[in-house]
Amino acid sequence: MQNELGARVMDRNQVILDIFAQRAKTYEGQLQVELAQMLDQLPRMVGAWLGSLSRQGGGIGTRGPGETALESDRRRIRERMKAIRKQLEGVTNHRRQHRALRKKQRIPTFALIGYTNSGKSSLLNQLTKSNAFVKDQVFCRRWIRQLEKCICPKPVPQF
Repeated sequence: MQNELGARVMDRNQVILDIFAQRAKTYEGQLQVELAQMLDQLPRMVGAWLGSLSRQGGGIGTRGPGETALESDRRRIRERMKAIRKQLEGVTNHRRQHRALRKKQRIPTFALIGYTNSGKSSLLNQLTKSNAFVKDQVFCRRWIRQLEKCICPKPVPQF
């Protein structure tokens, strides 16, 4: 189908992951998107490799045909997924340390939660009299630093 149309054909999951991949700015976000793309890709790895030959040939004295291209590619993806999970673990630990420091210093925090494109930024602007980024765009994220500037322009006093 892709050859006939001359365009990339994607399902809903791939479209969403592609949007996130284009907009992921943080290291953690990029890792999460890469992991999600691999998790989505792994079960699909069948059609392109059906006629694939083995990478190691069986011969006299060997025990079989060897590892196929599909098996090898799946193994590499699983290894990369394992490495990404380990990196995400490190990011989580780092975030946990920062959270503990904020709690210790009594820095006020809050969360605005809602569906995509539901007016969270507009509400933030009204509540804080700030100028947070507002755009009628799906999957548009507010960055923590931006919110800190809007809400806490001066350092929080220590007690």
